[in-house]
Amino acid sequence: LGHVTSNSSGIAIHTITKTGEKLKALWGEYVKDMRDRMNEFMKGKTFDEVRKIKAGFDKRVYTDVPIEGGIGFRTVVTGTNNTSGYYKLIYGGEYISDYAQTNIMEWIAESFMNANMSLNPSSYALRVREIMLEWEKQSLTMGRIKYPDWYVG
Repeated sequence: LGHVTSNSSGIAIHTITKTGEKLKALWGEYVKDMRDRMNEFMKGKTFDEVRKIKAGFDKRVYTDVPIEGGIGFRTVVTGTNNTSGYYKLIYGGEYISDYAQTNIMEWIAESFMNANMSLNPSSYALRVREIMLEWEKQSLTMGRIKYPDWYVG
């Protein structure tokens, strides 16, 4: 997002790049959008109703199985927890992750990964990738990035 330098008194000065400003603004938009979508989903529902909706996506079955030798039990979990289905219900296809709403650097990394690896990437993830690729192109042009001879990009 930028870099930190210090002045002659040793006071840290934070400099945010234009790319950092774009990403920070987009992250703020993302966080607000996710909160708005959650608030809309919660409107008129009790916590118990929300818990039941979420439980409908959890198809896990917990079974206690005796441990050989009769020294106790272990729990075996079968089935799946379709958390992504629950998040899709609330956020549409825009959800990145819980942690992405609390840490901008994590959001950038997870968004870039979502844009490159998901079959249905979030529109926010696609915008992050676009900003990052624009930064990479500018940095290469200005000679700030030097790739090794063997790098194929």
